[in-house]
Amino acid sequence: MKSYHTITDSAGRKLHSIIWEPDEKEPVAVVQIIHGLAEHAERYSHFAGYLNRQGFLVVAHDHRGHGKTDPDLHGYIDAPDGFSLMAENIGDVRKEIAKRWPDLPLFMFGHSMGSFLLQRYLQLNDQKPDGIIYSGSNGKPPSNLKAGIMLSSIITKLKGREHPSALLYNLTFGGYNKNFKPARTEADWLSRDPAMVDLYIDDPSSGFVSSTSFFHDLFRGVKQLHSHHPFIGNHADVPILIISGDSDPVSRMGKGIQSLESIIRNSGSTDLTVKTYADGRHEMLNEVNREEVYRDITEWINSRLESITKE
Repeated sequence: MKSYHTITDSAGRKLHSIIWEPDEKEPVAVVQIIHGLAEHAERYSHFAGYLNRQGFLVVAHDHRGHGKTDPDLHGYIDAPDGFSLMAENIGDVRKEIAKRWPDLPLFMFGHSMGSFLLQRYLQLNDQKPDGIIYSGSNGKPPSNLKAGIMLSSIITKLKGREHPSALLYNLTFGGYNKNFKPARTEADWLSRDPAMVDLYIDDPSSGFVSSTSFFHDLFRGVKQLHSHHPFIGNHADVPILIISGDSDPVSRMGKGIQSLESIIRNSGSTDLTVKTYADGRHEMLNEVNREEVYRDITEWINSRLESITKE
């Protein structure tokens, strides 16, 4: 059963959220989903339905500047340091989960930008989830990140905070399709499944061009994330699963996942699993072999739940 809710964050702003509950069984755990850039929580309905059938309750929210949280301000956050604000909102949703289901184990799933936000949230907060899943992520940021910060700052001063920046969008995403020529669409880098790519392209709440200030905050946030030691904060003993396609341009065709694995291990992680999929692109939850990916995720969660039961 899917239902829509509003969660009030620590700043008094409203976050649109969705709760998917199992229809025929009592939930055994909660999965909190943190979505990526230029998309929204509703896109995870198919995955959430699968998790429901396995006995998991799922909660997701639309970030500031996304979806129904800010339907008229897609790609713009009317506040300073939007990256940190989005990371804080993960905690606001988590508090609501703890209030409503205090006895259920919690697994946190972050995709793409959502994985970076989740990493930052975990660096700054001591409360431990029962498991962490990173999807479509990356390790060491690109060498041109500093230049991106400077350029986005200049464009923001010239054009204003709300200006949608096609230049910054193209610099960030423009090269992602080059490995998939001849490309059918500009979003072929997301998935090998044409139907899923078309759903994304036809979705008015996805694929939008973000503002100069949003890109500036994102670039600065990623830099701050990787300047923080230890990388995994106080969560060295929390199980972590990384899933990625080996043809994901966000992770530099797999090299970024190797970098992320190295960073996490060097930060002291004692329970890290990395699962890569041959020819998989950026959105493994929407890939042609998504059912396999769903099974791998639920099997990993169940294995961790067994460990919790034995303790």
